[in-house]
Amino acid sequence: MTGIRGARSGGDIPGRDVHLSGSGGFTLIEVVASLVIFAAGVLVATELTTRLSQLVRDAGIRSQAIVLAQARLDSLQTVPFATLGEGLVEDTTELQGRSYRVLISVVPDGFRLVTLDVVVTPADPPGPEHRVTTFRPAPW
Repeated sequence: MTGIRGARSGGDIPGRDVHLSGSGGFTLIEVVASLVIFAAGVLVATELTTRLSQLVRDAGIRSQAIVLAQARLDSLQTVPFATLGEGLVEDTTELQGRSYRVLISVVPDGFRLVTLDVVVTPADPPGPEHRVTTFRPAPW
């Protein structure tokens, strides 16, 4: 019966109450591997942040180009219809230190209608164009 009591208390079960030295910590390889994984994650997060800030800056410049084109178009709306002659005007402007070409065209579309078109494109380096178009009827 003493063997049964010993089995219940864990005295006769092999492998129980065995203490290994060094089983409570991490090895150097585990620490180095975790630091490499952490550093890679930090690098990816930094790259994503840099790219995101560039995209936000580009979106701001595009918004300013569209506002510029709309402002030029609005100024053409105030010009009397009789003085709007057919033609093409090219201008340059600067937005956030970058040069842009502004192309304004006035094209008659029939007897009493004119197409007003404003295109803003980056001058150097070339990039996407931003176009605003409207039709202006002659007064009755």
